[in-house]
Amino acid sequence: MVLYYSNQCPHTDKCAPIIKEIAEQRGTTVKLVKFETAEQAQNAPTPFTTYSFFLNGGFVTNEILSENKFKRLMNERHMCPKRETGPFVTATKDSNGLSS
Repeated sequence: MVLYYSNQCPHTDKCAPIIKEIAEQRGTTVKLVKFETAEQAQNAPTPFTTYSFFLNGGFVTNEILSENKFKRLMNERHMCPKRETGPFVTATKDSNGLSS
């Protein structure tokens, strides 16, 4: 996972470290790439230099992800090896096919 961002939007500087922390809590990593200069932004691998999130080399979104949206994305992509309590726990079925 790679998150490209700049201070063009004041929220990205606050959100980027939170995304990284959540990923680390889930046993994975996010590489943060902050564009500091106009030249860096002009040579960026993405047209959305304010905020661009990539997964496995593919573009996912330029929407600034809140904590909940990022957690939901990780769950949808089955990227949560560490189990948590609450809405992120997956139900399992016993030998009788009943959910626990």
